[in-house]
Amino acid sequence: MEDFISLYQVEATTLSEPWVHSLIIKVIGKSFSVEFLRTFLQRIWKLQQPLQLIALGKGFYNVSVPTEETRESILSNGSWFIAGHMLIVQPWTLGFKQSQAVISKAPIWVSLPELPIEFHSLPILQRIANEIGSFIKTDMNAIEQNRVRFARIQVPLDLAKQRKENVWLGAFKQRIQYEETPQFYCVCKTIFHGKERCPKRPVEREEQKNGDEEEQISTIEKTVQHVALKK
Repeated sequence: MEDFISLYQVEATTLSEPWVHSLIIKVIGKSFSVEFLRTFLQRIWKLQQPLQLIALGKGFYNVSVPTEETRESILSNGSWFIAGHMLIVQPWTLGFKQSQAVISKAPIWVSLPELPIEFHSLPILQRIANEIGSFIKTDMNAIEQNRVRFARIQVPLDLAKQRKENVWLGAFKQRIQYEETPQFYCVCKTIFHGKERCPKRPVEREEQKNGDEEEQISTIEKTVQHVALKK
């Protein structure tokens, strides 16, 4: 039997109010102290007011920022790295559970080979990016009229979904090339550690362990037999 506690809309709004401008962050592949993260983020995000970080577990933190404008600026000006490790930044959402979090999006550079010169403008590049994911930024060389060689845009790509290979600009078909992308492993619903290092493969890990042990035993037996023959 399960108990049910009703929440009215006004209650949910009131409970959410302190967190609507906050962010959820996670450093991929590395752990840092809360104080180090607070100081580092304060510097790279160029904030005057002190940040409030709350550890949620499993490497996730809730970060309170002063305004919605600040939050949108942080989200749009990535990607962010700490000591060479990618910092995943996403808006806080109602009911967020770190154990059920799906980290499938990463900022990826996309090249547009042979994009006709008339399309090398910021509004067009933004529209292309929004067809792929959403616009983060562009390589400004792509819109300098005297240096038009290639176009590059950065988008938050959902690695769990099929990628678009082409986009149509009116009657013109433009090919999309994705630069180096991290791996997404669907079992644990996260990116970057790869299939072989996934912590949610206990059966396969145990089978590998047993296989290694059997191989070691076989090697020992062969060594013993060889020594016995020599005697």
